[in-house]
Amino acid sequence: MMLKKILYLLLTLLIMSGAISCSEKPILTTKEKLFLEKNDSIKVAVFPYYPPYQFTNDQGVMDGIFIDFLEEIETKINYKFKRVYYSDWNQLLNDAKTNKIDIVLEIQQTKEKEKFLTFYPPLFESKHAIVQQKKDIPIKNFNRFGTKKLILPYQYSIVEIIRKKYPNITIGYGKDELECLQKVSLGEYDAYVGPKAVIKYLINKNNLHNVSVNSELNFSYSPGFAVIKENKVLQSIIRKSLNSISNKEKKIIIDNWLFNVVTPFYEKPFFWIWVTIAIICLLIIILLINQYLKLNNVLGNSV
Repeated sequence: MMLKKILYLLLTLLIMSGAISCSEKPILTTKEKLFLEKNDSIKVAVFPYYPPYQFTNDQGVMDGIFIDFLEEIETKINYKFKRVYYSDWNQLLNDAKTNKIDIVLEIQQTKEKEKFLTFYPPLFESKHAIVQQKKDIPIKNFNRFGTKKLILPYQYSIVEIIRKKYPNITIGYGKDELECLQKVSLGEYDAYVGPKAVIKYLINKNNLHNVSVNSELNFSYSPGFAVIKENKVLQSIIRKSLNSISNKEKKIIIDNWLFNVVTPFYEKPFFWIWVTIAIICLLIIILLINQYLKLNNVLGNSV
């Protein structure tokens, strides 16, 4: 009898946990759901030139950390955003200022951009680092940069940071991270500064073997989502969607891209699904065996 009570208790707990997970409070209000239904083409600005955060992979498919986060949000709110692709970061910012797009997928908060965008907490941080040709003497301190030439991507947040912190440095501009690295590789500029994860990816991907990361800086690339200032309902939707992503879900996405960590089998959702199924099946088998033994016992006593 004790075994039977334990089995029934375990089965009840499994059923209750399933019922609780299925009856979680909805992420969005009725008003927010109606807003999404009436606006079937909310535009997300995608800049697919910033691996591993967002880029076009070898199969021609959009990939990266922020693409994974966007798809996670779409799943949670049952909505598909319209992707608008940009090859020019400056054009993307101009379209955000004039409300031609609704959401910027990946952007770092600055005072200038706060004038036309509402920002959300960064999803992660990546240390900035200095890149030079391998043959050059490493630059350890920008206060002693002297007459060297620094190149940065035009209109990126790092430009505002460097200008404020080191006003005496002469800055040249490239279209994007790759162009900056290439110009350092060719010797047209002495150094470039960017997120370490991006730098390593681009150096390996484009065989820029004569340049390397020489030192890290004390400030980081901290990107997140941003929504245009005027759209308060959309701001609420994105805020709630981002908050609904658990720390475990965030860690799996970020570790997969930035640190190349293989998620342990016991942390994968499918592992626990199969464990639950196996436990339920085992309980059913035990109950059936128990009933069979009881029936045999009754029949044996009646003979």
